[in-house]
Amino acid sequence: MDATNTADPGRSYAAWLHILPCLCIIPAVATGGVLAALPLLAAWVMWFIKREGSVFIDDHGRESMNFQLSLLIYSLLALIPTLMSCGVGALLLYPALGALAVAGAILGTRAAFQGKVYRYPVTVRFIKPGM
Repeated sequence: MDATNTADPGRSYAAWLHILPCLCIIPAVATGGVLAALPLLAAWVMWFIKREGSVFIDDHGRESMNFQLSLLIYSLLALIPTLMSCGVGALLLYPALGALAVAGAILGTRAAFQGKVYRYPVTVRFIKPGM
């Protein structure tokens, strides 16, 4: 990575669109899921602030929002097998979702710093371009 990539504030901001929601998972887990929507809220606030100033930031923000919304829905859906298995499902599903969140954030951050478009895997695109 050369110095021109990190000096561009648009790329840095786009990278934070991926990093901050991932960091917000810590208080969400620490509160036992009470703050489960915090990563989604963090992505939305950051995206909302700068989405009209840059197509690049708008694209990364929309993608981060879609990913966080998808993760929230997957977490809620994971409650079903967790409750049906008396909690055993949580031992398998929630660590997998956490790993997906961290890996996705790392890859999205790297792409943003490189000035590339990134698409998260297993993401439902709720928010389409132009919305």
